[in-house]
Amino acid sequence: MIFYAIVVEKSIVDMFIAGLLPGLLLAGVMSVYVLIVNRHIPAQRFDPKTFLSAIRRGFWALMLPIILLGGIYSGYFSATEAAAVAVGYAMFVEIVIHRELSVRDFGHVAKETATLLGTL
Repeated sequence: MIFYAIVVEKSIVDMFIAGLLPGLLLAGVMSVYVLIVNRHIPAQRFDPKTFLSAIRRGFWALMLPIILLGGIYSGYFSATEAAAVAVGYAMFVEIVIHRELSVRDFGHVAKETATLLGTL
């Protein structure tokens, strides 16, 4: 959305606001799909231990929207700069925290990303 807004010279904040309703609609449609597809799976009782374990595993991913929205709404950085912060944060988490991406593989991933963005 940020890239599109820059190309067509529109406000990035307006683009995010315009994407709210389609995003909510998409989330609703996906929720209905999940309910239909998984209706045969038996329900389980809520287990706080499993819930806390999932929160711990997903902590770094959960921090991304908090950092981005907090930075944008506090005025620390603009919506455009938030894209760069998101990329930097994601790289840090993947390389340093999860260690799923090595520094050596980063060049290959960057090349694939550039090719995909060039195609778009």
